[in-house]
Amino acid sequence: MLQLHSLSSPNRLIEVSAEFNSGECWHLLGPNGSGKSSVLTAIAGLLQIEGRLLWHDMNIDKPPQIEHAQFRCLLPQKHQLYFEVTVKECFFMLHQSFHIPELLLDTLQLEQLQDKPVFSLSGGEQQRVYIALHLTQVWPAIEKGNALVLLDEPTQQLDPFFQIKTLELIANVSQLGNVVIQSHHDVNQTLEFASHAMLIKKHQVLNQGKVNDVIKSVSMQALYNQDFIELNDKSTSKRYLVVK
Repeated sequence: MLQLHSLSSPNRLIEVSAEFNSGECWHLLGPNGSGKSSVLTAIAGLLQIEGRLLWHDMNIDKPPQIEHAQFRCLLPQKHQLYFEVTVKECFFMLHQSFHIPELLLDTLQLEQLQDKPVFSLSGGEQQRVYIALHLTQVWPAIEKGNALVLLDEPTQQLDPFFQIKTLELIANVSQLGNVVIQSHHDVNQTLEFASHAMLIKKHQVLNQGKVNDVIKSVSMQALYNQDFIELNDKSTSKRYLVVK
């Protein structure tokens, strides 16, 4: 269990409190600059905050320590690799092993990329590599269901096929008992793949809870200052929100 108690940071966060339980997959939604990345950065221990941050009753709001990196990872929005290394060499540099977990290798289709220089890959291919790099960091904890996985817009630059593959992968990781929290912008993908959602606007939480209780046309209008309408697919019992 992850608990946030009144996390605040000047111009970044205002009294953010929440509880994330094992096996839950959370999506953070909100306008650009609302504070989604700040929440993730604070949970990662990389933002100076007031308040308390507890992981299974252990205080983890101090600068990251080696033991924290064994169960907590953060995929940031921006990446920059300045060395001319292949994907395989990049894994060795960061993890002292060429091994990529089979599930990541297959789902993200990295086999054919392993011997290519990272800088030569397309933006979407690089994003798949970075997702695998960060999940590999905590993979032993993931397999035990004791990982805290933080992902800042993990589907950016991915084509529709790999967006779905990645979201399925992330949901499966949470179902192993891990806590997964990611920022996202696609409301309908959140309805499909998240168990819970947090709505953030102007650096504070507007609403949070089970995804079907939180993601509604009225709440989306309040969040984005944009009218939404709800559509229902009777054949699948799924609902969708579209801009009016």
